[in-house]
Amino acid sequence: MTITYLIGNGFDLALELKTDYKSFIDRYLDKKDVPSEVEWLRSEMRKQPNRWSDAEIAFGKLKFSEHGKPIDVYNKCYDDFSDAFNAYLVERNKLFEIPELDRRKVAEGFVRRILCVHEYMSPQCRQFYLDSMRNQSVNLNFITFNYTNTLERILDFHADKPNDFEIRLSGEMTIKVHVKNVCHVHGTLDDAYVFGIDSPSQIEDTEVRRYCERNGGMLKARADEKLGLLNRNRGMNLINQSNRIVTYGLSFGESDTSWWQTLFTVVASTRIQMIMCPFRTDLPERLSAKKRSDVYLDEKRKVFHSLITSNPKLAEKIEEFSPPAIMSLRPSKSTDARGNTHHCDYFHLSALAAKYTKEV
Repeated sequence: MTITYLIGNGFDLALELKTDYKSFIDRYLDKKDVPSEVEWLRSEMRKQPNRWSDAEIAFGKLKFSEHGKPIDVYNKCYDDFSDAFNAYLVERNKLFEIPELDRRKVAEGFVRRILCVHEYMSPQCRQFYLDSMRNQSVNLNFITFNYTNTLERILDFHADKPNDFEIRLSGEMTIKVHVKNVCHVHGTLDDAYVFGIDSPSQIEDTEVRRYCERNGGMLKARADEKLGLLNRNRGMNLINQSNRIVTYGLSFGESDTSWWQTLFTVVASTRIQMIMCPFRTDLPERLSAKKRSDVYLDEKRKVFHSLITSNPKLAEKIEEFSPPAIMSLRPSKSTDARGNTHHCDYFHLSALAAKYTKEV
């Protein structure tokens, strides 16, 4: 069996690294002595701060032609923003560090947690999940949309050495697990990385759109080609080879629409199960049964909204599957070593944050 995990920014946020655009932009707006083009960009951010929680889509909506020569303005703003964001993430990435003596233990504990998501399922779905894992050897693939390498460090993953575990799932059920791939589909901080959007239609400035279609820039697929990155094709292939998909910390945002279309097409055509692990930090300490149910339903609505927008017939087909092809885990309350309450800590990342993330 091959299980592929799709990892979004919620993963690093659960490690308390503040890798979201809002946290970065708060600092970016404080920069001193910037060029006039960059000052114009910052003034646009201040006008509609909420829009910039998804900075890639917001960047595509900018009217560069209103501030001089559009290509010059675009290049200066894009380079300044992406370089500053890279430097910010490098700084945040260094805040999480696992001592060498702890690494194997942390990796084994993490692999067990991500395989034991059945603990947050209804009895019927839990039994279906366990039955499907019985007597299996499991390969794990990870597709991460993050630029940081926190995932590799938690897994103690090195492509040139064995990454094998024996994990007890439930009772006497033990399975052999091999961590096979970690794929950064948008690049890494140590190499080229791509900041941008999914399709030309998401760039509103006509001249900039044409420029990006020729040169890459903030068009992710085109930029991958220019940079010689093969991660996009590799990631798509991993999805196609999967027997089960698990998502964690994904927003299913517009800037990666083609990924969600590929994902849902595979789910519909192969009837594999997709398990969503919601990431929420806005929930109160006390959560009623109704609110728990609302969190579960909100996650499914978010995904199906993305799916229905792009392919309504596919959405209709997937909804008919039984057992459900797409399911969301229910919130479960836990408290970390610092006394903080969490309702969506399925991978127990708060415990790792409390122990290995430096406070600043």
